[in-house]
Amino acid sequence: MKVVDLINDKKEDEMIQLIVQAMKKLHDPFEEKYITKRDEIIQSLKQLDGLLVSQEIAQKRVPLMTIKQVEEKEKELNSLQIEEKKIEKTKEEIKIKEEQLLKIKKEFSEKQIKCEELSKRQQEHQDTIKSIKNYTLDDINNKKLEQDDKEIELVEVKKKVKETKASLEQKKQENQKLKNERDELLKKIEEIEIINTNGETKIKELEDEIKKLNDFIQTRKRELEMEATALERKGRDLEKETDEIQKQIIESCNALGIEVNPLEIENNLDYQQVDDIESPIEDDGLLF
Repeated sequence: MKVVDLINDKKEDEMIQLIVQAMKKLHDPFEEKYITKRDEIIQSLKQLDGLLVSQEIAQKRVPLMTIKQVEEKEKELNSLQIEEKKIEKTKEEIKIKEEQLLKIKKEFSEKQIKCEELSKRQQEHQDTIKSIKNYTLDDINNKKLEQDDKEIELVEVKKKVKETKASLEQKKQENQKLKNERDELLKKIEEIEIINTNGETKIKELEDEIKKLNDFIQTRKRELEMEATALERKGRDLEKETDEIQKQIIESCNALGIEVNPLEIENNLDYQQVDDIESPIEDDGLLF
């Protein structure tokens, strides 16, 4: 066989390509060796142009594979591809299992937190039960006596509030009466001025009396205002005391484990707030 024929032999070149492709698919570490070696062989054969080369020498210079060897390599390649697919499938299954494991770990963590919360609540309930059991019968009786004393005190305060409100109402009526008397005197003065135009002496006397009465009214007005202010302050103090007593009753009942509605206590005691106190006398000024 001529060297040129060997180089230009299409079948030989295709065989070399098949070998290289097969090595690539099999990830053979000698792949580069075959490619490099082929180029060196072809270059050497070109230098021997015109010489005859035996088939045996050509096969040694350019390694050939039989069809059977190629088929075996293809089978081996197919087997490797199948194994590779199995490996990929196994990887996917492992990934799914890992995701499921993470989900299970998350659920376990959440359940563990809930268990800790339930354990904490259970401990609080046990502490509460233990605290309630520590109350003796004497403690309960003492609390009951304290509650009775507070209720009696609350009744007394309620009575004082009612008395204060009645006193304020009485002062208000007296104030209104004085105001009516002043208005009546003013009316009489107007009538006297119209009828007795020449009775200057009499008018002067009446004016003096009115002035004295007006001074008395103003003095009395200031006194009543001071009394009303003091009574209002006292009423607010009594109201604060009432609220404090009601608060203490509720706390005592809660300590005994008795549920109490503040509205029921207020309704039972018939408590009324004093918030409609008016000034005894409006400041209308002097008569003259």
